[in-house]
This record gives sequence, structure tokens and C-alpha cells, in this order.
Amino acid sequence: MDINQVLQDNSHLNFVQRILTPEKYPVMDRPDLGPGSYSTHLMSWSTAGDKNIVYPEIIQDPKTNKLKMLTPDEAVNHAIKTGEYLNFKTPKEADEFSKNYKQIWDKSNDNLQIGR
Repeated sequence: MDINQVLQDNSHLNFVQRILTPEKYPVMDRPDLGPGSYSTHLMSWSTAGDKNIVYPEIIQDPKTNKLKMLTPDEAVNHAIKTGEYLNFKTPKEADEFSKNYKQIWDKSNDNLQIGR
């Protein structure tokens, strides 16, 4: 699976824009994960009907532009209601994407590695 291509093909979605250009968006402090820790997406996947969808549990509130963490049930319902999800052919693909989407970031300097 070409993670970069999946993201480029879905760049109209808010959470994908936040993945592709993280420097333009807020982060959510997560002291529960340790000092200085933060989150931006907390990606999950689920089967919804005949779809295997990937979606964030952390969304950007359109009214405040702040990040908000949803419960797992709230997140999947929000994704379905708003269309803020990616659809995959198989559960395996959805699971792989939800765990590996950050591969496009260069871990040494937090810059995106688009096209690599």
C-alpha cells in the first residue's frame, strides 16, 4: 500500500490535511502519555456496514479549531456522519494504514517526506 498516495488522494479531508501539513495545525497535550507528549489524530479503524474505514479519534472542532478527543463510539459515528474517513478494501489494509500512516514523517526532524 502506498500510504502517501492514499493521503494525496484524500487530501480534501481535514484529518488528512493535518497529517500532510502538521505544522499548520494544533496539537493536543497528552500528559497521560508522559512529559512533553502530544497527539494529533489517534487513528482507529472499524467495519461500518460493508466498509473498512480508518478515522481519527482526535478531531479538529470546526467552531474553535481546537483538537478534541472523542470516545471510540463518538469517533466512528462522527466519521460516518461527516465523511471524515478513508475506506479500504479489507480489514487488513485498514489496520495497516491506521498503524503506519506516520511513515510519511521523517522521524529525525518531523518534516514530511512526500513522494519518497
